[in-house]
Amino acid sequence: MATNWWELQILCEPNLEESIFWRLDDFGCRGMASEK
Repeated sequence: MATNWWELQILCEPNLEESIFWRLDDFGCRGMASEK
């Protein structure tokens, strides 16, 4: 099984970061969210 890594840059308010992480998880994406 192949593993593909993608980097998504999403501009949002810091308090929405966790919400976006879980939203991506709903679509079957696995990864990390970080603040810049």
